Amino acid sequence: MSYQSLGQMKSAEALFHETFSSPTYTDFLDYNRKCWPEFLLSRERFQEALLAARELAKSEWPLARLAGHTLAGQALLGLGSAAEAREEMTWLRGKPNGFPQERSPRFPTRRFFGPTFFCRRRTRRKASP
Repeated sequence: MSYQSLGQMKSAEALFHETFSSPTYTDFLDYNRKCWPEFLLSRERFQEALLAARELAKSEWPLARLAGHTLAGQALLGLGSAAEAREEMTWLRGKPNGFPQERSPRFPTRRFFGPTFFCRRRTRRKASP
């Protein structure tokens, strides 16, 4: 079991932050750095999550960049910055450089960002995934 699921948030935070700060050598390892901004979002620490997500969005690996932009959009929604969140969604809807488009719609975090954005803006018709 993880520290987070056991409610040991200080221990979970330390490990997530350590993982995020560690160097990565593969796309899989870099993508899994998303656990830190996800943790921050779950704790409603939106500004910190935004900084971490933007760092992830600068990754050399396409999947990590996609996760970074998605999480940045969620953090911006949490901060009440709908216009900036729309910019992240525009990036996600475009053709992310180097990311295979056939896999993009199945990326789970990306699938839920659009509906979250439209629900927050009270545009229910557009919110269906």
